[in-house]
Amino acid sequence: MSEKFLGELKNKTDVEEVIGSYVALKRRGTKAVGLCPFHSEKTPSFTVFPDTQSYYCFGCGAGGDVITFLMTMENLTYPEAVEQLAKRAGMAMPEPERGGGEDLKKKRLRLFDLNRDAARFFHQTLLEPQAKPALDYLLGRALTMRTIKHFGLGFASDDWDSLLKHLTAKGYTREELREAGLCSRSKSGSFYDYFRNRVIFPIIDVRGGVIGFGGRVMDQSLPKYLNSPDTLVFKKSSNLYGLNFAKANAKQRLILTEGYMDTIALHQAGFENALATLGTAITQEHARLMARYTKEVLIAYDSDAAGQKATDKAIEYLGEVGIKVKVIRMTGGKDPDEYIKTFGRDKFNQLIEGSGSHIEYKLAKVSSKYDIHIDEQRVEYLKETVQILSAIESPIEREVYAARIARETGVDKAAVNAEVARARKAFAKKTAKNMERREQEKLFSRRDKINPEKEGALKAAKSEEGLLCILFFHPDYAEEIREAILPQDFVTSFNRRVFESICGIIDRAGVPDTTLLGQEFSPEEMGAIGGILALHETIAGTRQEAAQYIQNILAEKSRRSLKAADLKAEELTEYIRRKAEKQERKE
Repeated sequence: MSEKFLGELKNKTDVEEVIGSYVALKRRGTKAVGLCPFHSEKTPSFTVFPDTQSYYCFGCGAGGDVITFLMTMENLTYPEAVEQLAKRAGMAMPEPERGGGEDLKKKRLRLFDLNRDAARFFHQTLLEPQAKPALDYLLGRALTMRTIKHFGLGFASDDWDSLLKHLTAKGYTREELREAGLCSRSKSGSFYDYFRNRVIFPIIDVRGGVIGFGGRVMDQSLPKYLNSPDTLVFKKSSNLYGLNFAKANAKQRLILTEGYMDTIALHQAGFENALATLGTAITQEHARLMARYTKEVLIAYDSDAAGQKATDKAIEYLGEVGIKVKVIRMTGGKDPDEYIKTFGRDKFNQLIEGSGSHIEYKLAKVSSKYDIHIDEQRVEYLKETVQILSAIESPIEREVYAARIARETGVDKAAVNAEVARARKAFAKKTAKNMERREQEKLFSRRDKINPEKEGALKAAKSEEGLLCILFFHPDYAEEIREAILPQDFVTSFNRRVFESICGIIDRAGVPDTTLLGQEFSPEEMGAIGGILALHETIAGTRQEAAQYIQNILAEKSRRSLKAADLKAEELTEYIRRKAEKQERKE
């Protein structure tokens, strides 16, 4: 895209406002900070720099410009992110230039079209006479035809290639169907439908595009549920079933269920804020996605042992992103679908209104394990509940629950509070240590992938980063810097690319711009560049500092040149020695 268009887009876009619509930011001087949306943390390390229209997380290394942010948050290509920002700014998109980004966008749009046509085919198949068993199954689950149509439910016949024939007749290729996860290829090279003899649940993203499918088998074969594989437009760990409908009713709360049928049953009963993970356990990405739409989540998982284990994991991940969590406890029904069929909508609504906090849920689980009238069990009960209370951030909440436990067990409240304080201190120390280790691992892992040469020349690589930061913020130094050092003098190839790119932008536009850099680097690479630009918080940015960085880089280059020369000399000496030995043997 033209630099003129991107420059105008940047001028009409407030990076703090855009990112602030996803992340709760607080102003700290000239910058804004918040909890990182890309990894779990309790202390804000995500920083937005309005002066450079960039962001950087000092915890996980994510960074870049506002376009990079949208690409990562919304799983968009570069052109799609630009288009979204242009709409926000009231700008018309220019005619696209030829390139890989535009080709990728076309490929994604093609997959969306293909998935939409597949969804229509599956739905039409469900309404045909041969699919009567599948339709009877759905109606037998108490779904109405209105609900079936609303969710676009369908059926994949038991034929090997019915969808394949239908879509190839519409002009799609077999390879496109394979890339969309709609057909597979055998060892012999023949293609066949991925979904067969299954009730189909189309998976729709928040923008209304069909991105994948789930299928429930109609016989006893396994797996019982089958989801589309990850594709260019679909990723199970970062999408939620029903979010396209639930987002409009999410302001007050969301109801998280374990599967398609629970979500559909709740929507049909009027609880249109229900959603589900896609055949996988909840992930941190799922939690961050929900945090964009709501501040409270009610967990309505199955009441069996597996459901309880999944609830514990959901409580952990949702709590990490600042969501208030409550748990719906169902007695007389193992899941929302069964409970509503048995007791009706009003009874389920009473469960919602009476749902307790995640602390109540955890305490109830522990209480069910022990008889507190037996001293030995009462001690074990206290040990476990103290650990639960030690993780509560609010002093008031800790005090309330400590008083309750003291009453229940007949133990002095001061003793309970003392144990909680001791456990809390140990918990805080362990948590801080684990978070620091985890975040450092992520940080170095991510950086190593972008600039793996850094590890072998740390001082020089850091000097390169410092010099790049100075060049970006002080383009008036550019002429002096470029006279003192050339791109080929850089020790690491990634930093060399960044140097050449910044110099090129200065030549063309006069002032470096993160938006223009974003056209030349991937989101991961922009994260590393975001870290480089964040250095301006800690370096002086003087000409003297730039000169020192240049000296460090050239010294490393000289050291490597001398080492290479020594190696060549050693090779030459060894060659002469061997030749002399060979001559002696001949004589």
